Amino acid sequence: MSQDGNERRKYMRAVFAIQSGVEVTVALPGQASRRFVSPLLNLSAGGAAFFLPQPEVRPLQVGEQVRLERINGPEGLQISDEIIAEVKGVYTYPSFVNSIYGCEFIKIRLSTRAEIDTFVASFVAG
Repeated sequence: MSQDGNERRKYMRAVFAIQSGVEVTVALPGQASRRFVSPLLNLSAGGAAFFLPQPEVRPLQVGEQVRLERINGPEGLQISDEIIAEVKGVYTYPSFVNSIYGCEFIKIRLSTRAEIDTFVASFVAG
């Protein structure tokens, strides 16, 4: 945090409405055959946030790693590269049907990071 209390992010972030159709395919740790296609809530070149269904998925813990296999969205956002991400935040409430996971990319190709960064800059610029 900075002295004035505002956190500065390293990368710009695109925020998506649930109905936008932007999705991520997530492979869960220790469950190689289990994949979930989930709405993507936000995306930056440094990480992403998404939903996973609570009753179907063992809750992930901060520090666990997931594999993001595909990101599909509007024109210009079609990522089919494997990205390893670490769970940094878990948001689960009894009234939620889904848990929200905020993740940081820890293994991502430079070209994929650049592709995401270019998309986000364009998306944010409108």
